[in-house]
Amino acid sequence: TEAGRLVDQVGVKVVFGSLASGNALAIAGVTDKSGVVLVESGGIADALTDSNFKYVYRILDKGGLRGAVGAEYVGTGIAETLGIAPADLKVFIIHEESSYGESVANGAEAKIKEMGMQLAGREHYNKDITDMSALVLQIKQAKPDVLLTVSYVNDAILMVDTLKQLQAMPKVFMGLGAGTTDPNFAMT
Repeated sequence: TEAGRLVDQVGVKVVFGSLASGNALAIAGVTDKSGVVLVESGGIADALTDSNFKYVYRILDKGGLRGAVGAEYVGTGIAETLGIAPADLKVFIIHEESSYGESVANGAEAKIKEMGMQLAGREHYNKDITDMSALVLQIKQAKPDVLLTVSYVNDAILMVDTLKQLQAMPKVFMGLGAGTTDPNFAMT
């Protein structure tokens, strides 16, 4: 790997960041066993700092925390805006299946349960999905008030397009990172 080459051949002592959680976990395995510091600015998967790496420093939020904070906002601000008591609020979580998606979704689910909201469903998918019809039909059948999503940009766009096509858009569509923060998503 490139991380291995940098550590073993070039002799770097510090590696800065990666693009995604999967990359960060792979890099951390290489750097940590060699005593090289990894300063991570892109990977939010909980496993990155929960795996007892000695030389990993994350300078952004943890996936579980991001999910929990998002769900807490749903149970307070969004519930109030919709005029629905948190106990009556139905929330559906859909996420891509990597360590990133799992971490954020796990944090959201735990907070939803802690706050007494109704978990209408939770589904996951591969980020390279090309047809979300079956997943969106499950969402439509569950009739959530809020759809929490953890995605990358292409799957986020596909999800919104499919929700619109199947007339399944909930009252609130809320992204918890990555795909829904990309400028290309804003054009959907």
